[in-house]
Amino acid sequence: MSTAALFLVALFFLLAPSPPACAEHSVTAGTIVIVAQAGNYIIFAADSRVGASNGTDVASVDDTYCKIAPLRGNTLFAAAGIVTDPDRSWAADTEMDRVLIRNRQTSRMDSADGASALSGWAEAMIRRLSRVPPAQLLAYTRSNEDVAAAGVLAGIDKDGSTWVHVSKITAESAPGLSHQETTVNGHGPATQYFGLGQSEIAVEFDHGSTSRAIAERTHWKELNLSGREFDRFKARRLVELTIQYLPNKSDVGGPVDEIELDAIGPHWIQAKPSCAQ
Repeated sequence: MSTAALFLVALFFLLAPSPPACAEHSVTAGTIVIVAQAGNYIIFAADSRVGASNGTDVASVDDTYCKIAPLRGNTLFAAAGIVTDPDRSWAADTEMDRVLIRNRQTSRMDSADGASALSGWAEAMIRRLSRVPPAQLLAYTRSNEDVAAAGVLAGIDKDGSTWVHVSKITAESAPGLSHQETTVNGHGPATQYFGLGQSEIAVEFDHGSTSRAIAERTHWKELNLSGREFDRFKARRLVELTIQYLPNKSDVGGPVDEIELDAIGPHWIQAKPSCAQ
């Protein structure tokens, strides 16, 4: 090949547009959200890490993401799984906020309206997730128990009692995504805890029988905390333990954000400055 021809070939490769990064890594996912539901207050805690991947291999992580959002209607929202795209052109919490705006939500939201709004969020998310390359979406759901994303919306009813609804967007054996909403009943005498995302570490330390879980709970008792003070500590601690012990360190990390909601409204217990604005 002549020198001129070689020059033209080299020039072509230099000027040819590179494939966009989002085509290579179109999945941006977060791992853990802990919810503590008492009779008259709710606490959310979450880590700050999201990872950009092709559905399996994480290419990069960001420890500045806000997974928890206080929204209109005196509600709290959080999500795990695929929560945004690489360009941050949309996010799970902004999709929920759009639903509330569309529903003209201005006053305190009750449980029935919350369930309906969360279903609307799931439909909006499915439209977003349908733009993820199918192979990457399938790879992600296969490694996350068929769940593409999960959202939790919580609020205070008119009588001052708490309500919590969860939506899971799953990939079934047939093509496409579907969603299912459930209500979490936390009106018993004890605060109810559950996690979104990879919650196996939280479940272990909450009531598991491993030696490290037993030792951890023994330490909790020695702190002599009770009521809200203990629930604030425990919700945050379950996220910290997930960060410490989850085998795949690329999935979880960064600062822990925590917020509490009661009849008065939302109150940040601790948060990154960008989240508490």
